[in-house]
Amino acid sequence: MREAFEIESEGVEVGEMWRIENNWATTTELAYHFQDPFSFDGRYIASRDDDTLRIFDLATNQTVKLIAGAEKPTWARTSLHLFYYKNRTIYRLNLDSGRTDLIAQGDTIGYPRTISHDDDYLLATGGGYPGSGNDRPNTGELYRIENKPNGQVVQLTDDWLYASEPRASSKYDVVVFKLRQSSGSRSKGWWAMPFDGTPTQNRTQAKLLDANFSRGAHAAWLGDGEHFVMGNASPPKQIRYLGQGRWGSWQSVNAPAVPGGDVAPLGYSGRWLLADAGNEGYLNLLDLQKGTATLLTHNVSEIIDSEPGDGNQGDPNAHGSPDGTKVAFVSNYDFAQCSSTQLTGKIGSRVPVISTAGFPEQGILAVRHHLVSYQSKTATSFEGIQEGVLGTEAAIEDTWSGVVVTNFACRSYSLNQLSQQYGQSLYVAVSRLPDTPRLELVDDNRLVISPGLNHREIKGYLVEGANTSKLYTEFPAQVQLSAGNYKVTAVEWSGLSSQPSTNVTADAQITELLLLSQGEPPPDPIENPTPTMTPTLTPTQEPDPEPTTTPQPTPIEPLLQVNGPTSVGVNKAYQLEISLNDLFDSEIYGIQTNLDFDETLMEITKVTFHPKLSVVVRNAIDNETGSLQLAASQQGVPTGLSGDIVLVTIDAVAKDKSGTSNITLSEVKVSDAAAQSIRVEIQNLELTIASGPPDDPTMTPTPTQTQTPEPDPTTTPMPTIEPQPSPTPTVPPIDDPILVTVNGQIQLAGRQEGLWDNVTVTANGQTITTDANGEFSLNNIVTAGPISVMAETDDYLSASCSISTPVGQAIRLETVTLLSGDLNGDEIVDVTDAATIGINFGKSGPTITGDINLDETVDIFDLVLTSINFGETGPQAWVCQ
Repeated sequence: MREAFEIESEGVEVGEMWRIENNWATTTELAYHFQDPFSFDGRYIASRDDDTLRIFDLATNQTVKLIAGAEKPTWARTSLHLFYYKNRTIYRLNLDSGRTDLIAQGDTIGYPRTISHDDDYLLATGGGYPGSGNDRPNTGELYRIENKPNGQVVQLTDDWLYASEPRASSKYDVVVFKLRQSSGSRSKGWWAMPFDGTPTQNRTQAKLLDANFSRGAHAAWLGDGEHFVMGNASPPKQIRYLGQGRWGSWQSVNAPAVPGGDVAPLGYSGRWLLADAGNEGYLNLLDLQKGTATLLTHNVSEIIDSEPGDGNQGDPNAHGSPDGTKVAFVSNYDFAQCSSTQLTGKIGSRVPVISTAGFPEQGILAVRHHLVSYQSKTATSFEGIQEGVLGTEAAIEDTWSGVVVTNFACRSYSLNQLSQQYGQSLYVAVSRLPDTPRLELVDDNRLVISPGLNHREIKGYLVEGANTSKLYTEFPAQVQLSAGNYKVTAVEWSGLSSQPSTNVTADAQITELLLLSQGEPPPDPIENPTPTMTPTLTPTQEPDPEPTTTPQPTPIEPLLQVNGPTSVGVNKAYQLEISLNDLFDSEIYGIQTNLDFDETLMEITKVTFHPKLSVVVRNAIDNETGSLQLAASQQGVPTGLSGDIVLVTIDAVAKDKSGTSNITLSEVKVSDAAAQSIRVEIQNLELTIASGPPDDPTMTPTPTQTQTPEPDPTTTPMPTIEPQPSPTPTVPPIDDPILVTVNGQIQLAGRQEGLWDNVTVTANGQTITTDANGEFSLNNIVTAGPISVMAETDDYLSASCSISTPVGQAIRLETVTLLSGDLNGDEIVDVTDAATIGINFGKSGPTITGDINLDETVDIFDLVLTSINFGETGPQAWVCQ
């Protein structure tokens, strides 16, 4: 969810900040600073939490997609397409339809880094893939990848060897990339070239922009795609690309000198630039039109260690939204709860700062990569300091006025050890409000909205006036607005709103609402319009404004699919995966399926289930008939699996024969923790066994990095409830006993209502069985004291309770649900019961042992009804009074 709060830190000029999906136990990463984490319309943010790609919807304040093991997200520039890298394969996710396509695969091409201005091509550099220990490839060529399923891959360079980190213009077919080492006659530095020609053509048109590698270590295009900006300069430098291979000369940006390093665009207009000073803790917003700089936030993202130097841990990777209204970054500092300040001079016997407000009376300060403790404070200094706290570098050097000072307690679980520092959370700082639209009246009955210069992130326009307030998202809109004053406000997907326009007065009813495209002139007044009947509305007849509805993301059906290579050579080993994707509305607890394949072309050698699917009752490989039977569930009551999950990993080998094997799933049953079926779509795989090397590079899948499962919580058996003596109540003499009626309802977990009969209920020696709805009534129980009640039936743990003081002649007990899974009636759900399910798994008939839910088949749902209560004992507690 999104947490909004105001920040108050000295020098910072942003008020509102949002924290997205806060979890200090994980480390959130954004794409590298020149890559955009925002979708083209500003609605979604892509980030990576540990090993899972997360897509967060700012319109609904919810995570709408989780992709385990996915790396390097790259958004399209004109559509809701997100590209990502997984198992050395580039995929494209369409958020509108929920469809995922394979774009390219193979070790050679590497992962996506940037996309062309028209979304026609991805650009990537080979070598140095994630997981290899080197995610900045130094040994690759530059590749252009066609943006379509199994798109054409074209090698753009043929002898550059050390090309890396390409950045494409958002306006031209030109790419700038870094040459980390000299290659032949080419110097180390930043190079630029078109990407629409052959390697030979591109090589002749390539231009060295800057050989000063240290100055250009961090660089990015401005949002308009016209200017390429180098960081690590004060102020940063920019060069203009004029098109057709022509470049302007270097010049400083029109802004004051500010500490800088990483640079990133803020919006698509080209007006704003972000300059991030990294470990010094600054995030500056440069307005290149006004020539001003604003300290947007103290971007205090750093993991402090004991080694001297910057460390460069916890890079914030700040980047602006399409309209420049927001800046996303990551930090391990708790901005919501804590203040920060800045040095006013070097650290000596004290730490001089602008203000100590918001800091505790004693504590530990974080200053760049140093930790300093203090014993007291004044309004503008921390006193009684000690350097080198927790084994960090003792010598305080390289500090100056303006360096950020923070409270170490706000970035760590512990003040006693460095290893307990927080992971990073995703923050969004509001940098400016959306542009204010203009409202005009045409022909006395049409309102015309002119958007601001920046309007990519606008979801709709709120029209207010004359007792009406409504958000319009589709134009032209036919309306019935009475005469009066009106104003309009632009509203983003995130909910952020502009200042309202100036008022417009309508003397007659408004019948149409128009929205102009940017720069479009208002419509000319209609000459001699045809008179229309204007209904007269009294105040009581004023139509109520239609309720504003927030568009919801298109529902994504869970997809059970077989993943793997589409082509392998004969006698080659490879891996397949059975994965469940897009599961958000429920959680999987167990699965049962058959996987069928061509036994003449391949054989399966090993099957590995997800670690949480620990109760395996079917893992039967039959390479003679081409069949694999699988069934497994979780155990106990852990959190179910959701999002995108690799359920099963299968090792296989292609035989010495060419052909095509259809690998298909059948007899699929997916269960949640309540043993209810989860409906899924199924996607199979077609695998070609080639006698020689395939024409296109093929993927040798590796097991997907799934989230490290949390330990299953230890199930504490429910205590055995024995009737306990109670204080003897005052009762009539035994020769005048009380006649009591006890009734209630017994429910059976996993069975539908109407199948809750044949539960035996006993009270003080009297017995009765429940009806189909679980109801029972024991009449005329003779008692002069407590009443002991027991409920028991086959396949379930019993339940018992004691009614200590019968009052009145009828007692209605609380409804109890019996726990399932005790198949042998020994009052414990254990491995013996699970084994019984395994022995009878797949059998059908009206009286099969293990058919807990009475659907005449022993399957995954019966296994779940056993596994969920593993370790529970009976009689279970029945709180009946």
